[in-house]
Amino acid sequence: MSVDAVTLNIALHDVVPVDQLLWSVWGFCVLEAVSGGDLVLEGAAPTLMDALAAMGGACGVAVAAGDGLELDPSRRFAVVSSAGVVSSALLRHAREVCVFPAGPLETVAAEWFWDGRWMAGFGT
Repeated sequence: MSVDAVTLNIALHDVVPVDQLLWSVWGFCVLEAVSGGDLVLEGAAPTLMDALAAMGGACGVAVAAGDGLELDPSRRFAVVSSAGVVSSALLRHAREVCVFPAGPLETVAAEWFWDGRWMAGFGT
């Protein structure tokens, strides 16, 4: 994980597998929109991690499994519970964003909807 890249931490410990996938795809979309970064998935299913790690490099996103959230007080960070508050402006201000989903992915800022470029990472 690079020091100056944006880091998006998503805590998936209490999230069902299908929602883990949706939150992970959302994370990829967010980081692709800001030209890459580090996606750290806390508590993700091992099979999900294998699939995401295999395609992460093609999207300019480094994927890692997190063992526990440790925030660096010297780095600007934000802790949120909704995807709806994550924006490019927030990512410019806070170089690390920690998302603790309060439930399934429901509200996503319009700017994070993928436009087909992200799907190229799947080779389709």
